[in-house]
Amino acid sequence: MKDRYKIEKQEINVVLTLIDGSTSEGSVFLAPHSKIHGGRQTLEELLEETSYFLPLNDSGGEFFLVGKANLAAILSGKSDERELQFVKRVPARFNVAGLGALEGDLIMPEVHDFFRVSDYINGSDCEWLRVERGPQIYWINKKAIMEIRVESS
Repeated sequence: MKDRYKIEKQEINVVLTLIDGSTSEGSVFLAPHSKIHGGRQTLEELLEETSYFLPLNDSGGEFFLVGKANLAAILSGKSDERELQFVKRVPARFNVAGLGALEGDLIMPEVHDFFRVSDYINGSDCEWLRVERGPQIYWINKKAIMEIRVESS
């Protein structure tokens, strides 16, 4: 009887890094329908939800909740995310609590309000930044960033 009310979600593999440097490998589950666009929910949408905890099914099969405030970064693969359009890629180096140094492309939306990295980081309502490094996507918690260095063009 329980299965009748179950909503099938898409499972994606992630690696969570906490601000203390510890990591957990496991899966998060995305809803089949996004609240803001056609298609399934994205990891970014899950992270930006107002809930304080992120459900994780760890690699050992144990289910638990992780406090979002304690997350420094989440690593996922590009195949798990939808392709973005109208973005600017800005090569940058980050120093993140718990994660250390990370180099990659900061993905910024191409909107007229955000000409500089500082405009985007300080002016957007999002709490997570998307940084791409090869086939990997890092979602960085803005509150865990200690320093950002943008490469000159």
